[in-house]
Amino acid sequence: MYNISDSQVDFILDDIKKRGVELEDLQNNLLDHVCCIIENKMNQNHNFNEFYENTISKFYKTNLAEIEEETKNLLTFKNFYAMKRTMKITGIISTIFIILGVFLRLMHWPGSGLLLVVGLPLFGLIFMPLVIALKFKDDSQKKEKIIFSIGIAIGMIGLLGIGAKIMYWPLQYFLLRISFILFFTIFIPIYFINGFKQSDKKFNTIIVTLFMIVGVGVLLSLTTLEYSGTVKRSLLSINQNITSISSNILDSNNNFIKLSTDSNALLIHKSSIELLNEIDNVKNYLIRKSLYISEDAKYTNTDILRCRENGFVGLYYYNFDRSLIKYRDLQKQINEYNSNLQKLIEHPINVDDILVNGTTLAIFIHQLTQIQLQIAINENSYLNYVKGKLSK
Repeated sequence: MYNISDSQVDFILDDIKKRGVELEDLQNNLLDHVCCIIENKMNQNHNFNEFYENTISKFYKTNLAEIEEETKNLLTFKNFYAMKRTMKITGIISTIFIILGVFLRLMHWPGSGLLLVVGLPLFGLIFMPLVIALKFKDDSQKKEKIIFSIGIAIGMIGLLGIGAKIMYWPLQYFLLRISFILFFTIFIPIYFINGFKQSDKKFNTIIVTLFMIVGVGVLLSLTTLEYSGTVKRSLLSINQNITSISSNILDSNNNFIKLSTDSNALLIHKSSIELLNEIDNVKNYLIRKSLYISEDAKYTNTDILRCRENGFVGLYYYNFDRSLIKYRDLQKQINEYNSNLQKLIEHPINVDDILVNGTTLAIFIHQLTQIQLQIAINENSYLNYVKGKLSK
């Protein structure tokens, strides 16, 4: 057993201090550990300095100050490692989900919605806040922490906006625009001014700021693109034409029904009126929901197209619970219409042709208008058949 001298003990303590360990308790604990190892494992023939160097190097990966940093983390931030592990796991999982979701979305394959709904909130609401928390712990400069946290917070808003944009949810444009406004008016000025004042960071700050402006500007143009005015006007015009044609056919049908005693004609007319009213109820509900108006207000089915944003919000928001828009009732009534009139009408309504998932509210309402036209045509076709029989 080696007997360590007082001078060697002083040498070890001084070296521990020089290596960046400032906590007195930690210095003493390290000193005790090192001295015990030397006394138990060092032979009289060993060189003290070499043996000490080999021993102390086993306490760290890069430098001895790592021990003090880890000790402070354990003392002041008890959940540091759990948060760090959670951050890594959520970061990896959310990134994989987002990439796969975007890929499936581009390929128009099923499953993209679920992956994005899970991945984006996981990244924006768990991973990014943990990054802020750990940044506050790791970074010693208070100003850098604040700037970094502002950027992450704005990024969270933007990420939620992008998720809403991909999923066609409401508030997509509001979230995107508010995040871009905050980024350009708050984050970039603060980041630029803070970095420009530091001579060693001035050049890098200018370059990074330019990259951020260009990158975020391009992202802004891509994510806030709406349907063009031409597309909206075209869809509105088509919808109005279909509504006008349907209305003219229905007027003609009503005039004939007033004079008709044919039982089948009366049955078709009754079924048509009931189904047309049900479709109108669904459309009016969706329009009121989109325009945030009271239930007693009466709006036409084309008003939804005049709404600047909500008319082109995806139907996901409105049919998350399909009973909310009476979708199941409508589907059931269409099936009853087909069943009751299967021997009287040539073209039954195919419910499967109604796009619900993956479409926008305006397109869905347009499809309902087309169904109303088909109903009117079905009735008119039979009435023309009856007219032909009466004319013989």
